Amino acid sequence: KKYDQGLEVLRALELEKNLTPYEKAQLYNSFGLTYFTLEKPNDAVRSYEKVLEQADLPEAMITRALYSLAQIYYSMDEFTKSLEPLKKSYKMTMDSGDEPRETLLQLMSANYHKLGDYKNMVNVLKKMVSLYPKTDYWLSLAGAYSALAQHENQITVMEMLYEQGELKTGTQQVNFASLYLLR
Repeated sequence: KKYDQGLEVLRALELEKNLTPYEKAQLYNSFGLTYFTLEKPNDAVRSYEKVLEQADLPEAMITRALYSLAQIYYSMDEFTKSLEPLKKSYKMTMDSGDEPRETLLQLMSANYHKLGDYKNMVNVLKKMVSLYPKTDYWLSLAGAYSALAQHENQITVMEMLYEQGELKTGTQQVNFASLYLLR
């Protein structure tokens, strides 16, 4: 009920003629978030596309809108479409000399995993472990190497984790030991 009232307010604001491009972008961003919350992904996509149509937006607003689009496409199981805005956001971030956000890399990796594109998944995971060296990312990298039948790379990653005491569960330790049988 409150979301419907919120949409009414947004629609009334949309009719305002004196809105700046930034204000319009904020307005369409609010539409997108509301539609996504209401589980209307197609309307949310259109709203975020309208955000991106506005001129002279700050880079942070553009990359947020691109990320939101990617999330929506991912939720719709449209993994290839989800990668398009992620790649744009990644390029913008790198071109400006910044490092990509962890969440952007996580979503890129998840999309490549869903598509079975382990080669690109490895590239993203390498970036992730260099910027955000979490055990889960290292384990995902080892798993991607396994999917590519790159067992020496997989063993190298698992050995490093073992030596650092990061293989905490018995299952992880047994899986690590079984890798030596593949040699």
